[in-house]
Amino acid sequence: MTYDIRILQSSDLDAVLQFERARLKASATHEESNASEMASFEIDMLEWHAPWRKEALEHYLPQGWSFSLWSESGASGQLQAYFLAQPQVFTRGLTQTLWMEQLSATTQAQSDQLLEIAYKLCREKHFQKLIIRPAATDEGLSTGLPLKLEKHQDNLFEIKTSRI
Repeated sequence: MTYDIRILQSSDLDAVLQFERARLKASATHEESNASEMASFEIDMLEWHAPWRKEALEHYLPQGWSFSLWSESGASGQLQAYFLAQPQVFTRGLTQTLWMEQLSATTQAQSDQLLEIAYKLCREKHFQKLIIRPAATDEGLSTGLPLKLEKHQDNLFEIKTSRI
């Protein structure tokens, strides 16, 4: 399936919140087979600590480094996947890295497409590494792309994007 690739804007804040809240409710009802739905209060509590909470989105979205996949072009499209990112300078002894705070996708193909976008962005902007913080619920990060993911002890993954 092809997606409309867009840079996330401040105007997309509600779409990201709706997307993540729907995913949270779906995972809660899937995990709790005896319970009907997770209480709204519990969802609110989980959202307070999520990397996609409103305050975080207000920080990341205006910067122009976060990308998304939409089901259709135009205003009627549905958000399918996204990542939140920002550049960091002089981190871990490197001049420029791209910090990916959140990668949220429902399929491996979407995740791979977003990783490829981030990798190409790093190459184009001459960043030295892409550092990825997987979601706390993820046990790891995998990709079908020919990219070398290196895991570090602090549960971060990185991809070299230049010759270092």
